[in-house]
Amino acid sequence: MDFSSVGDNIKQLRKTFGLSQKELAEGICTQAQISKIENGSIYPLSTTLYLISRKLGVDVNYFFDICETPRLDYAQEVILLIQEYKRKRDYEKIYRIVKAEKTNPVFQTLRNKQFLIWHEGICLYYLKSNSEECLNLLKQALDMTLSAIVSLREVEILNSIAIIYCEEKNYVEANTYFEKAIKHYEVLPYKNDISIIVRVYYNYAKSLTITGEYERSIDFCNRGIRICRSNETLYSLGELMYHTGFNWLNVGNHMKAIQYMKESIRIFELQQNQQFIQHVETEIAKISDHPASEEMGTGG
Repeated sequence: MDFSSVGDNIKQLRKTFGLSQKELAEGICTQAQISKIENGSIYPLSTTLYLISRKLGVDVNYFFDICETPRLDYAQEVILLIQEYKRKRDYEKIYRIVKAEKTNPVFQTLRNKQFLIWHEGICLYYLKSNSEECLNLLKQALDMTLSAIVSLREVEILNSIAIIYCEEKNYVEANTYFEKAIKHYEVLPYKNDISIIVRVYYNYAKSLTITGEYERSIDFCNRGIRICRSNETLYSLGELMYHTGFNWLNVGNHMKAIQYMKESIRIFELQQNQQFIQHVETEIAKISDHPASEEMGTGG
């Protein structure tokens, strides 16, 4: 067993989550000790390693596993590939990768195994329309770490569960899981990826609109918009603007509806998203003749 790779893997995980050495050390040890651990000068005590593992969102056994299977880079490449295919909604390719990697020793660590189970569940829904087995796997993935570790991963899985309930038109359950995702996010000590909570707010807002809770939907759209603006990101900002306008349209305020929809067009122009631009322009043109409008078909 090669323990020399532990420090390097701690460093890679820390950078993956966007933490500085000072942030990782806080409440555990000194920044100097983290630096020495990462460069291999010293090996951490078991208690220190346990606290580091909790902050990095991995099981402490992960570091012992990686000593026996030092291929963290391979696991990260596979995870990034699956995430890329998920953005493209290419569930066939995701499913093939998941099936191929399930028996790979690299994916027997708690967090890696959780990642595969989570995405296997998603694939079962979109490829085989098996909502029951999908939800069973998603909840199994969630339970693997929920009691011990709270991280962005759990927020993402809760969001996935909520989306499946939305797809099944069970909006009461969907909204329950969106609310759980938001509560989990709020207690996270480090919120390194704001895109996740923006995505949760947007999906929750769409669900609330379907159930006729337009004012609450506007509130969650505004929360997402504020985060995007404060972090200077366009991620989902156009969709949030459009959906806010769509809500105002549903409550009969055509002036605000057009205002927000025009703002969304400006953002989609910056993103060169011609498909959404055309859709919103069509909706604006219809507002004077129709009291209601169809929702924009953007996936969660």
